[in-house]
Amino acid sequence: MDHHCPWVNNCIGFSNYKYFILFLGYALLYSLFAALTSLQYFVNFWSRIGSGNADMNNLHIVFLFFAGVMFAISLVSLFVYHCFLISRNRTTLESFQTPIFLSGPDKNGFNLGVKANFVEIFGPEMKHWFLPLFSSLGDGVLYRTRVTASANSYHTMEAAAISISQSVPSKHTDGLKYLMMSGEDDRDSLSNGGQQQWTNGEGESQAGFDNDISTPSKS
Repeated sequence: MDHHCPWVNNCIGFSNYKYFILFLGYALLYSLFAALTSLQYFVNFWSRIGSGNADMNNLHIVFLFFAGVMFAISLVSLFVYHCFLISRNRTTLESFQTPIFLSGPDKNGFNLGVKANFVEIFGPEMKHWFLPLFSSLGDGVLYRTRVTASANSYHTMEAAAISISQSVPSKHTDGLKYLMMSGEDDRDSLSNGGQQQWTNGEGESQAGFDNDISTPSKS
């Protein structure tokens, strides 16, 4: 997810980020077109106001000019900001909170270079860049990082879970072992001085500590 946009009343993420960028770009061009084409009429109307010969029937042209300028100012800042984020392959959320990898926090962890970052969003074929067609790379779950870019593979927290599961073998399908202390065995170990027993998620008992809990001897 990149952010929630109230302009389109939707969340912007992997599946619609390219459309959002195109929306900003084309809306900016349209706002500039409206402002520039109505500029001469705005100047003519404003000059006639000073002479007292203004045609009040042209107020809609004045409104169109101001609307085009205001929307253009709003859109240009947002469009330039997201172009900067694309050049760094960074989301809006990641610009405020640094993503954390296995090696630690890295704000440029997904930065593959300006050209590769652009291709990640718009795709490798130029004919699809400016069309509202989905052409982004990846599946929205795994993303390439600077470490794995040379191998052309995708890597996120799922890869971290795979790495952990490989280092901690287990019978479980997720590769992780969840150890829980059995309450009944724990009470027995505390009252009878026996060895503590631990169980995994399947109910199999496992020895926890080798040290027995000894009871004080009667004098």
